[in-house]
Amino acid sequence: MAVEGGRLPVEELAEAGAGVAAAADLASALALLARAARSAIGADAVVLRVLDEDGRLEAKAVAPSGSALGAELAATHVSADAGAATRISEPTRRAAARARAGGTLAVPALVRDRIVGSLEAVRIGSAFGEAERALAGLAATQLALAVRSHASDGSARSALARDRLLGLAGDALAAGADVDRSARQAVRIAVDAAAARAGALWRRSRGGAPELAWAHGLPEDAIRSAAGLAETSLRERRPPAVSADGRLPAGLRQVVALPLGQPPTGVLQLFFSDDDAPSLDGLAALASFAARSAHALREGERVEAQGEALARTRAVLGVVGEASSRLSLAHALETAVERTAQLLPLDRLGLYLRDDDDRLRMAAGRALPGRHLEMAAAMLESMLGPLRARDSVHVASAGDAPGLERVRAALRATGEAGAVGAPLRVRDDVIGVLVAYPTGSSATPTRPCSPRWRRSLPSQCRTRGCTSARSSSRRSVRPRSGRRVRRAAGSARSTTSRMRSREASRSSGRPRRSRRRSSQPSEWTRP
Repeated sequence: MAVEGGRLPVEELAEAGAGVAAAADLASALALLARAARSAIGADAVVLRVLDEDGRLEAKAVAPSGSALGAELAATHVSADAGAATRISEPTRRAAARARAGGTLAVPALVRDRIVGSLEAVRIGSAFGEAERALAGLAATQLALAVRSHASDGSARSALARDRLLGLAGDALAAGADVDRSARQAVRIAVDAAAARAGALWRRSRGGAPELAWAHGLPEDAIRSAAGLAETSLRERRPPAVSADGRLPAGLRQVVALPLGQPPTGVLQLFFSDDDAPSLDGLAALASFAARSAHALREGERVEAQGEALARTRAVLGVVGEASSRLSLAHALETAVERTAQLLPLDRLGLYLRDDDDRLRMAAGRALPGRHLEMAAAMLESMLGPLRARDSVHVASAGDAPGLERVRAALRATGEAGAVGAPLRVRDDVIGVLVAYPTGSSATPTRPCSPRWRRSLPSQCRTRGCTSARSSSRRSVRPRSGRRVRRAAGSARSTTSRMRSREASRSSGRPRRSRRRSSQPSEWTRP
């Protein structure tokens, strides 16, 4: 469920938690929390009640404050007993009935099992679901922390509530967001909650050097010095600590370095003046928040990797459109092979199609070894026989799995140590095969291919099969004599008929005389 601005509900509450921790008084904190709770749970009205001096729950904040429903709930008082705090109060019930509301909820705010406040919400449309009730519970917890943080009996409670709010904000961040948004919110929440002057979040690059993901309040001339501190922290894997650096500008020389995860994938830095460095208790709370932020960043990186895979898929679809727009089948297949080699990446592969007589011919290829056509024919025979349910097959010349003897013999004849093949399918028809020879496979037979392109090969073959079929269809409608058109049409029908008969024979369980069946697994197959 998303809220205004495309943000998640937990992000709204995380932002409110940081605002409550930094609020100057209780009224400001409650007003901020009421607005965030209303937006997060999708309510038409939210009222926050706080225990007053007479032991009753008084409505201290209403959102939206200018609405008729909010005005009716403002400044009302209800009983503070346990039963009353867990059900809708009488003033809220009457207001909901007059507005013909479809859903209401009430959640108590507890501190050590003692009621210090409550959250009530009204929705005119539909009832509240379990997700909204869980979010309301989180908002009620923040209400309890707000009451404690702004209590009048000393600053210790305020510090304790701020530490709890950091934990809640970290949990909300870990609920999910993209990498950039998680980094931005982690820095902003930590700076606000810890009352720091500036903050920066660094992520470890592939080379090991720190890369700046986000900075808040940090001058340009201080970034280089901060990068040096981050590199030291990542290299030495230092625990959370406060250090002083005279190279930084005045007011930012006390630096808190918080590693993100173990081993650290980054570091969160907070900059303080000489008199505002956090205590040991505050440092422990910030370290816990950094651990939750590290989880959020890892989830964001996972989402980012999925986005890159989607981008590659879109690029493949673009290749299909580009290849299908060509007039020549040969040119389309060569384009598909070249782009497939770039996307996976691969250096040596061949694409083979079956002709009208079921003979295999090479349609396109690059850097293929000798006797590759025999290898492709053996690979296709195995896929049409015992391994017809597989999307791809990996065979090694030194393997010993039964059912692939002919494929291994053909592979050894090429002088290669390994190969991966995948059938080209159009609907249920196998129209050819794609065979790839990993670079350096003869030198490293134990690891002939990387898992990344080995997983991607079946989807590439399905795409290439559609490309071949469409390109062949487009070529068949070029102007030519009536006799040649009729001959091509009859050949296509006979080919389709033979292929369908063959597939029907296989599905019915009748074995073909020319193919061997085996229930043994191959060296590597992908279902």
